[in-house]
Amino acid sequence: MAPTRLATAATIVAALLGAAALSGTASAAPRSAPTPVLAWEACDGGFECATAKVPLDHGRPHGRKIELALIRARSADPDRRIGSLFVHPGGPGGSGVDFVRTTPPPALAAITRRFDVIGFDARGAGESRPRIDCAVDQEREGIYAQPFARPETLDAGALVSRARRYVRRCLERAGDLMPHMSSADVARDLDLLRAAVGDEKLSYIGNSYGSLVGATYASLFPGRARALALTAAIDADTWTNRPLEVMREQTASFEDVLDRFFAACAAHPAQCGFGGEDPESAFESLLERLDAQPIPAPGSSSGRPLDGDDLRIAASAATISPNQWPDFAAGLAAAEAGDGSALRQTVDDFYAGASQDLDLSLATLALDQRYPRHITPFLTAGRHAASLFPTFAFNSGYSELPFGLVPIGRRDAFAGPFRNAPGSAPALVVGTTHDPNTPYAWSKRLTADLGNARLLTFRGDGHDVLTSLDPCVVGTLLAYLEEGVLPPPGASCKRVPPFDAA
Repeated sequence: MAPTRLATAATIVAALLGAAALSGTASAAPRSAPTPVLAWEACDGGFECATAKVPLDHGRPHGRKIELALIRARSADPDRRIGSLFVHPGGPGGSGVDFVRTTPPPALAAITRRFDVIGFDARGAGESRPRIDCAVDQEREGIYAQPFARPETLDAGALVSRARRYVRRCLERAGDLMPHMSSADVARDLDLLRAAVGDEKLSYIGNSYGSLVGATYASLFPGRARALALTAAIDADTWTNRPLEVMREQTASFEDVLDRFFAACAAHPAQCGFGGEDPESAFESLLERLDAQPIPAPGSSSGRPLDGDDLRIAASAATISPNQWPDFAAGLAAAEAGDGSALRQTVDDFYAGASQDLDLSLATLALDQRYPRHITPFLTAGRHAASLFPTFAFNSGYSELPFGLVPIGRRDAFAGPFRNAPGSAPALVVGTTHDPNTPYAWSKRLTADLGNARLLTFRGDGHDVLTSLDPCVVGTLLAYLEEGVLPPPGASCKRVPPFDAA
């Protein structure tokens, strides 16, 4: 997350590289914590790596420490170097270390001409230690465990029991860390990292969930940011204070982008290759068929048959980037012909790759988001979602129940108001008009809430604005990050529509 719980920029980069393509009020710090000492050493790929020790509990800055993993790509022009640029790819759970390590060299070269680029694994994630790992089979016991709950077949007792087992397992394995996993804790870590590299002010790109960290940083540390680029942005206030509402908005955006996939297929039947003039009806027929009887998927890594819930997961993954639409269409055509291997592989990859991301989501968003602490609202929201969302109802309501069952106080979390003080450097928010994970309305609302911010609109589809390498977006980001130049009010960039470039 997400912020979404469904995707991070790290997974987007992996997909794009595979396709050979060029995404309660708290104080800032109760007492000052020691600045971490970074011992940078050469690591694979020509990068430098280091470990930062930061307080487990920022309320006890001299107490127990945890370790954050960092990676650095040095500036290509030290004489014109501005400072360090920290990158958060999203999640929670997205690895900033992997993101920098796997960024296409041309993109990395563009950013490092004036900055040392630093990726960090936030507390509990990736190579940082301790690490959140609930050690559950996400497909059977996690947030998006199958079979998905439906009102007509709901066993509320079994749903609650499964959610409680998952929460209990996470607390057993990471109970010391989970009370200190809020986005405000990550923002406080980020300020220590800024000081550790010797920068007076922070330069930062926060994508998706990383935009929430950026908005939190601006609110907790007014005037301490030099540049905050918030891409695929989250509406921090609604996300934090009305989470059931915000997840309905996200799920509606998944449905919107899937409808746009159908429209693109219908307009380009030769390039799409699925469903002819009515791919939506073909998809619905396939979904009904798979709900009734799974089909073999012998070529997938798990070898499990493909069923209707698997198709729903595969469809959600396909909305992340229109670059994935041709492969999704090919997988649909193969499934229609009786072979579910390609789509089932997408599902295998989702559950394997999402495991830590979802565990981190539970730990972080249970603190950040003001979910109800009792069961009935989740059951009501699940029933409501089933009537609203024909494909993606699993994303809203029933699947949110574990977040309300985590028995941890929110002492260190930040619930707003989210503001970028008038005397601070203005933030740049980038939102995509048809983003499934972070709807465009969220970018508009975050820009308004921050006040001292400017919105760049990316007209197109997908959750991959950061990794799309669109020349217009990249140029605007570089002008802002390097020179502090904001785009004019109402500025936009436009993506080439799906299949048009095929």
